[in-house]
Amino acid sequence: MRSRSTLKNIITLLLLFIFCGPAIGQDEQEETKYEYRAFQFTFLFPPFSTNGINNMNCINDFSLSPFIGYSGGVGVFEAAGFINIDRYTVTGIQLAGFGNTVGAYANGVQVAGFYNVVGGSMNGVQAAGFINVVGGGVKGLQAAGFMNIGGGTLDGVQAAGFMNIAFSVKDSYTVEIVSMDGRQMLITDIHTPIYQLDISCFDKGIYFLTVRSKDNVITRKIVKL
Repeated sequence: MRSRSTLKNIITLLLLFIFCGPAIGQDEQEETKYEYRAFQFTFLFPPFSTNGINNMNCINDFSLSPFIGYSGGVGVFEAAGFINIDRYTVTGIQLAGFGNTVGAYANGVQVAGFYNVVGGSMNGVQAAGFINVVGGGVKGLQAAGFMNIGGGTLDGVQAAGFMNIAFSVKDSYTVEIVSMDGRQMLITDIHTPIYQLDISCFDKGIYFLTVRSKDNVITRKIVKL
């Protein structure tokens, strides 16, 4: 029983470190001097790695860990059995059994069983069993079993089982509603990925809804009851 309690305490401390650990701001990123290494292996969890206690200031071409990997960044490939944590940036491929955490930006592919989190922008593909979160813009694809969140401009596709959120889209689109007799009832330019149309003031009947973007035109029939 005591060993189980100790194991739970260790796991709790690790999770606190992962989700509440030291964040790095943009100004600090620019001032930090990183060392570049070809390879890092983390034996179980940090700082027990080939880079020792300096792992947070090392950007590795390749990084591997059977449980938790922690480094300043990765340039080619990273894989961990549980979680990858990169203080600054990831370029290339990042794989984790549970989650990937990147402090600044990521370019490439992130795949995780539960979550992917990027503090800055994401350029490439995110695939997670539950949620993807990007603090900045997203260019590419976000795919998640539950939810995708983009904190900046979305230039690509979000696909989720429950909800997709982006604070702006790269290209605006026009929404127009026309009545059966050809009267233009509404026309507006939209600059957000989520927009609610209010047709409460329309008379009952059939209308045509047209959405125009730079590349596509879609028209659908709607019925006001």
